[in-house]
Amino acid sequence: MKDCKTPLLLCLLAVILITLFSCCSWIYPLQPHDDVNWFMAIGKSMLSGKLLYTDVHDQKGPLLFFIHEWAAALSSKTFIGIYLLEILCCFMFLVFSYKTMRMFAGHGISLITTCIVGILTYTTDFMCYGDTVEELSLPILLYILYKTLRYAKLNELPDIKESVIIGALMAAIFWTKFTLLAMCMGALVALCILAWQRREMNLLLRCLAWVIVGLAIVTIGVLLYFILHGNIQDLYYSYFYFNIFKYVDAGSVGSPEAWWFMPLKLAGWVLLVSVVLLVRTSREVKLAIACCWGAELLTFVLFKVYLYYFLIIFVFAPLVIYFVRRVQSRAVIAFGAVVLTLLAVATNYNLMTLLTGNLPHAVLPLAETVNADKDPNKQVLTIRSYDTGIYTLTDCLPPIKFFVTPNAYVEELVTEQTAYLESRQAKYLIMKTEEPIYYGSFHPDLTRDYELIQEASDARRYEFILHPLQFLWSLGYMNSLIERVYTPEHAFITYRLYRRK
Repeated sequence: MKDCKTPLLLCLLAVILITLFSCCSWIYPLQPHDDVNWFMAIGKSMLSGKLLYTDVHDQKGPLLFFIHEWAAALSSKTFIGIYLLEILCCFMFLVFSYKTMRMFAGHGISLITTCIVGILTYTTDFMCYGDTVEELSLPILLYILYKTLRYAKLNELPDIKESVIIGALMAAIFWTKFTLLAMCMGALVALCILAWQRREMNLLLRCLAWVIVGLAIVTIGVLLYFILHGNIQDLYYSYFYFNIFKYVDAGSVGSPEAWWFMPLKLAGWVLLVSVVLLVRTSREVKLAIACCWGAELLTFVLFKVYLYYFLIIFVFAPLVIYFVRRVQSRAVIAFGAVVLTLLAVATNYNLMTLLTGNLPHAVLPLAETVNADKDPNKQVLTIRSYDTGIYTLTDCLPPIKFFVTPNAYVEELVTEQTAYLESRQAKYLIMKTEEPIYYGSFHPDLTRDYELIQEASDARRYEFILHPLQFLWSLGYMNSLIERVYTPEHAFITYRLYRRK
């Protein structure tokens, strides 16, 4: 981008998008997503001296918690650090969306389409509440796709500096959520096929050697951190063993386990990958898109699916330029841009629930009660629940390693929480009626040592209206949706706060 106006415009758009549509923004009273509050609680714990995976547990990669440790250092009770990082990631996503489109169309139509793609990406329901690994990975994956398409269309392999950067970025993804590397593997397959056809394997191997250098730099840094802290075994258990062997398919309970569901998903994968054949472009570009697109979609076929996983699909959104560039009328493009923008904003869950006063916020009054207690040594435990946001809102630290449940049955969690309750160390307990299914027979009697002092409720959102793609790949929500429609009392999440007697 030779002119300075384009990056300034994209930077302004990034600020607007994140401010309006991410719940990490300062305009939202809290970040309602359980996982994100969990990440921040672990980041704060690390900042206070606790060891990741040894003193606090999660199955995500270490770089995600290094990021949240940095964010907690900026502000331990807000997400301002993540908000700033999201703006940077959004800006880079827009920049490489524009660069990708400029390979196939002129400046004007590419800039307009980039703005539309940005708005649609960051208003989609797949964005969830913000601060997902998928959102933070978008610019990295798009950069790799962009470089793959440059080789396919312009026969330009990355130079040494770019190759090292690509390797470092791939390592960043690997040490955050390794399943997101699928598209990178698809890009590698495409590059190998193209290089073999062009008799440029030596050049490609040289490029890949520098990519490995970038991978090694980040990987050695991560491993040294755990070696120096003496807990590399905990890294292996929590990030690799736990994810591969213990992290159950919680996103696909019920119907997807039927024998016919896997062939159905495979058929859908074949159909969606073959759509690439409709693109009117060179065979090399089609090959690159098909490999990257197919590899990414294959992860949805083979593994569990949660709503926010689908955000990764927007890495391919800049490719709509293939179709937009054939529209000759500027009036049609302008009209379409306005209509799509209005629809995207009007249907954005986060902004609309904020404006209508329906943003899930029942935990706020409970946090105020805990904050009113000036005891500097008070301990709070989220019991039999996912994270409620109480650690962020009260600036308290998790008192035990397994302070919330992952999507798996963990015997150590039940043992630790049982022992902690029996010791009566927690001054406050907080529980949600949306209890995870991974506790087995763990139903502690709280009435002996604790009294219920406060409760509040949030209405659930109805996924069957907003999440059509969720059902294309996983029918896991169907049971809960039917339950909520026919038993309205289950359409609410109740938070209960207990205090030690």
